[in-house]
Amino acid sequence: MTENPSQLAEYVRQLEILRQVDGELSRYLSISYVLAIGLDAAVRLGNADGGAVHLVEGEQLRVAQIIGAYPRAMLNTCVPLDWGLVGRALRRQRAEWVQDAPSDPDYRPNVAETRSQISVPLISHDRAVGILNIQTSKPDHFTPEIFEFVQLLASRLAAAIHNAQLYEQSVGQLAELKTLYERVNDLERMKTDMIRVAAHDLRNPLHNLVSALELLRDDLPAETLAAEDSLFAIMQKAIGRMQSITTDILSLERIEQPAGVDERLDLREIVRRVFEEYWEPAVQAGLALRFHDAPGEVHILGNAAQLYEAVANLVSNALKYTPTGGQVDITLSLEDGRVVVEVRDTGFGIPEDAQASLFQPFFRATSRETETIEGTGLGLHMVKRIVNRHGGVMRFSSVYGKGSLFGFELPLAGA
Repeated sequence: MTENPSQLAEYVRQLEILRQVDGELSRYLSISYVLAIGLDAAVRLGNADGGAVHLVEGEQLRVAQIIGAYPRAMLNTCVPLDWGLVGRALRRQRAEWVQDAPSDPDYRPNVAETRSQISVPLISHDRAVGILNIQTSKPDHFTPEIFEFVQLLASRLAAAIHNAQLYEQSVGQLAELKTLYERVNDLERMKTDMIRVAAHDLRNPLHNLVSALELLRDDLPAETLAAEDSLFAIMQKAIGRMQSITTDILSLERIEQPAGVDERLDLREIVRRVFEEYWEPAVQAGLALRFHDAPGEVHILGNAAQLYEAVANLVSNALKYTPTGGQVDITLSLEDGRVVVEVRDTGFGIPEDAQASLFQPFFRATSRETETIEGTGLGLHMVKRIVNRHGGVMRFSSVYGKGSLFGFELPLAGA
């Protein structure tokens, strides 16, 4: 470094500008702010008459920021990527210092009386984001030290521009996602409202159908009734299925409504009540239903009606999907301050490719063995929603052809 006091003072001034610019560029992620700070520093570092930052946008360079002698009309105009001295520097991806710009064949006059020009590509992560350009009317004004300092500044500016562009892109994508999310929410609410209204409105017509069918059976002669008995069975089965669907939909709606889940409950009583209710249907279906109790207290905070519905759904499903001669075990246990309810069966099991969608509403995992078993696909979805509302997590495992385990764990009261 030269020992000339004036040159030393200039060097110190340039270092101080670089230090200030580093601090400013890291403060905000606004592209306009970054460009303004960076270009102002470049012009000050080089004592230039003017400067511009061109940003790469597709197959063009856009004049994104100007300062000093540049005409205001140039702002936001676009030129080809290979335009003039800036295009050449960008194409070669190296800084250029042209001491006699007007004599260069690639020079394109845009600032009157320009004599010397420095053009530095802005490279970040091996990608050109733009080019920094400063000009002066004094032929011998720029120096190797200025050229070096402008390149140092350009490397910092390129990184700051890249970060600001990523930030603005993220903000734009977030806004798009928010809009999309709101649209999906609106559609979901509309779908839910339509299903709920349909379920409500179907209950009365279904009730009328049941009454009319019973009256018709009572009024028909015995011989006619015997001949058409299969048709009556089909109609009754169809009505029963529709009633089951509307009941499940309305149950799901009820679960979605605000309800207290802070009542102190003995989960053992709820599970035992489900076991006692389903024991007789299990025996009639030729299944062994067993209850394995846990030692100690199993008090939780929750909603008794909802938890009963969750356990009953799991037991009902296990019985439905277990063939005659099979076994269903209900187990209540304690693990690290949590109570666990598990329902294990020796049934058909669930194909592996269907397991990921099990808890989605209206999804039914069908296989060769279960294609004739009726259901709405809402039971497991309701169970998961109930468990989530009680601060619990679901448990599930299944091996196709060997059986399944469904259950959940909840925090003990006071745990």
